Amino acid sequence: MSIRRAVKNSLVYATSVVFMISGFLVGLVISQFLDSNRYSIPSFGIAFLFVFLGVAVSILIHNLGHMIAGNILGYKYISRKTLDFSMIPSKKPVTLTQQGFYYFSGILANLFISLVLIISFFSFSIFSEPLYKLLQLTISVALILNACINLSSYFSSESPNDGKILWSILEGSPFAQKYLLENNVILALNTNERPADIPLEELNINDIPDFKNTYPLQLALFHYYKALDSKDTRGVLTYSNFLEKYINLYEDPEVLSPDSKLYNYIAYELCFISCVKGNKGKAMRYYNWVKDSLEKSYNISSLRVRAYYEYFINDSKDTAFLYSNAAMDFSDSIELKGLLPLETNLLKELIAKS
Repeated sequence: MSIRRAVKNSLVYATSVVFMISGFLVGLVISQFLDSNRYSIPSFGIAFLFVFLGVAVSILIHNLGHMIAGNILGYKYISRKTLDFSMIPSKKPVTLTQQGFYYFSGILANLFISLVLIISFFSFSIFSEPLYKLLQLTISVALILNACINLSSYFSSESPNDGKILWSILEGSPFAQKYLLENNVILALNTNERPADIPLEELNINDIPDFKNTYPLQLALFHYYKALDSKDTRGVLTYSNFLEKYINLYEDPEVLSPDSKLYNYIAYELCFISCVKGNKGKAMRYYNWVKDSLEKSYNISSLRVRAYYEYFINDSKDTAFLYSNAAMDFSDSIELKGLLPLETNLLKELIAKS
């Protein structure tokens, strides 16, 4: 066993110990404090509120750490949600060191703020009121737990967490390099480079993928887009067959969830190709896989697939024409700008048929 792997395993065990000790201490402190009956609010209500605030603040601090690091590295936002967001490089391909810094920044922010709060709690607490001091301690523990969770290595849906990427970099694992290549392809697509013009790592379609990560599927999807944009019919069939063959073998929802973006995008394209090939059975099968996503998502990709489905499967040229034109109206909202010319060309071809 390598030193790095030994350290990683030790951290996993240490994380479990920290969870148990922290939970015990927080429960003990809160119970003793609330037993004084100084507050009219029921003890359970106060405890629940403190835990909720602690978790919310720990997530916020973690993401602020990523945001600061992202701004330093020149990353840009691709989505923003409450207490969460997504950023990718915006200027040039990143190195493993830069990538490691970005993914460690959230953990570092958690640990730094928790250290400040703990020191102030035991020395010069900024709060004199006991109830506020208890909240301060609860937030400190939540920050530490958040850091420990993100230092462990696992997948959340089809995405690796911070720890998975960090440990892969430290171990020199091929996964880190592959994830970096994937990010750089996304960067190229996000900066208006067409799939046909992006160099890709070769994918051996005869090799059985590693079902512990989704990189082979993501790479195959990139190759599929490249072939489709290049009008390489053989390539389109080759990579769509690869995707069709292996997508159902990812049984662990932590690796590839049916609700994930990657799963939906692959199912969209399998439905699209089945429509073009006139395979009604497969087209209906893949449409039903992601029916909710297709019919609730109003973006150029989902509407393009629905348009082709109406034209080739339901034999409804008027509806296909309406969906095609509606899809064109959503062209400005496409997430990866480099895919826009491909989507637009496919829609124009169908409009010409309709």
